Amino acid sequence: MRNSLDILISQEEKPMVKIITDTTSGLPRHLAEEYDIPILPQIIIFGEEAYRDDTELDTPTFLEKLRAAPDLSKTAAPPPDLYIPLFERLVAEGHTIICLHPSAELSGTVRSATVAARDFPDADIRVVDTRTVAGPLAAMAFWPLGGCARAPTLTPSWPVCTT
Repeated sequence: MRNSLDILISQEEKPMVKIITDTTSGLPRHLAEEYDIPILPQIIIFGEEAYRDDTELDTPTFLEKLRAAPDLSKTAAPPPDLYIPLFERLVAEGHTIICLHPSAELSGTVRSATVAARDFPDADIRVVDTRTVAGPLAAMAFWPLGGCARAPTLTPSWPVCTT
């Protein structure tokens, strides 16, 4: 049943909810692109060199660096500055933003998103500590967008949800 507000406002004019996550979700890039889910990178650090894990460091290069490094790599959360342009664009488009990130016990990503959101006091930006990581985080990002029927493409050996 449509309400009177639906009749007055076309679908194109309605603000949308945009879900944002990060690479710890393991959400496949093709699904993120298809469903327009922005994914922020984690930062991988080898000695004095830092790399975004989405565009600057692929798996073969990571493994090569890992084998050659005298010490294990470290990781860092995406800095708040990576959120700012994304928040600016989505807020200007009138979206509510929901940031789904890994447990604050494992990562500083929730803290980074929260710091960035403070620059937008009038925007509806919700930062969620999902208290999880990897597949379950990807499922949380994907499910509200109608992904339940396609969830087996996320992790074929593990049923993410049932219909």
